[in-house]
Amino acid sequence: MKKVIGLFVAILACSTVQAENYYAVSVTKLDSSSGEDSIDLTGITGTYGTDLSDSMSGEFRFGLGVDDDTSYYSDGSFIDSEVNHYFGAYLKFSSSSGDISPYAILGITKLKATIYDSYWDETYKQSEDDFSYGLGVDFANGFNIEYMQYLDKGGLELNGLSLGMRF
Repeated sequence: MKKVIGLFVAILACSTVQAENYYAVSVTKLDSSSGEDSIDLTGITGTYGTDLSDSMSGEFRFGLGVDDDTSYYSDGSFIDSEVNHYFGAYLKFSSSSGDISPYAILGITKLKATIYDSYWDETYKQSEDDFSYGLGVDFANGFNIEYMQYLDKGGLELNGLSLGMRF
């Protein structure tokens, strides 16, 4: 993963001399499932991107979890789940058609989460990375909507629907 992120950094560094850079911020509703359990979380994501051509851009994203979710069981125990942070490097391929610009995005996401199991009185820190992909639409007024598959690895799946603003 370090080599891939290094490649993204090199591409963005070379392109920022002539390219238009942009920033974005979004609120993401994260849905995680592992087996039968489903967890709903919220994250705030910051984006730094640069247009590599009329139809392709490169982005770095960093997100923070802003809440946690608790699953209760019949024996009185519970599991508390929280996303600490997530970050990644992505390529975004867009098609402009007037006031809307649909796009596909792919890249790599790394996630760090904390899980507390009251039954065992244990706290687990989990760190995963995986190939990510999604679809979205940028609007001429700066607003954005996107659906992303961040992780699907080892029985853990993390998806997100985000609403954002590009500057």
